[in-house]
Amino acid sequence: MSPMIDLLRLSRALHLTAEPLDTNGWMVSGGARSHLVRDGVCDCADAVYGRGECKHLLAIRLAVLDADVRGALQMMIPATGTRAVHR
Repeated sequence: MSPMIDLLRLSRALHLTAEPLDTNGWMVSGGARSHLVRDGVCDCADAVYGRGECKHLLAIRLAVLDADVRGALQMMIPATGTRAVHR
């Protein structure tokens, strides 16, 4: 069983764009800056300092989902910087 996914990071990952570069590399953009992920290793601070699976790795995992599933999730979960209103 895989470790639990951080839901805040997942919600941020939904609104990033992951583009494959080659057979083992991805460029993830849409946040404050773009990040390179090569061989499953990201260059962001969360990954470098071992703070769990970063939003960039999650964005890559989401990128391989069916586009309709991803679109539905994006509609359900607000983009980074927005908050859902609870009444």
